[in-house]
Amino acid sequence: MDMFFTTLTLSFSPQIFCSIFGAVLGSLISSDVKRYGWCLSFMFVLVAISFGAAMGEYLHLSRGISSIFWLFALNIPLGMIVGSTIDVVRIANRPLIEKLVNSIATTSVNIIIESVVKRVNKRFGIDEDINIK
Repeated sequence: MDMFFTTLTLSFSPQIFCSIFGAVLGSLISSDVKRYGWCLSFMFVLVAISFGAAMGEYLHLSRGISSIFWLFALNIPLGMIVGSTIDVVRIANRPLIEKLVNSIATTSVNIIIESVVKRVNKRFGIDEDINIK
């Protein structure tokens, strides 16, 4: 059990904690709790925690930034991007997504209906044309 706590304390350095704190603060700044509710905002905070830890580790180990204040400041915009992701998707892709979903739904439903009608015609020999709109 001592090895677990040693690994845990060595994995989370002050640089990682400050990176996580900056990402959480940025996520809380940009998430709209009134529009989307606490549950969705909390989900984006959790995503910001994981992104902040990853970015903090990258900046600390790969880029050599060891100042906790710089890591905090550099992760605030990352958290803001994560917190406003749902707004960006809703604004940028809403018509495209609606068109895609509607076209896939109508196409697949028509294919299924036509295949069922063909099987019924083949099985029972029905000669009437079924008009489904």
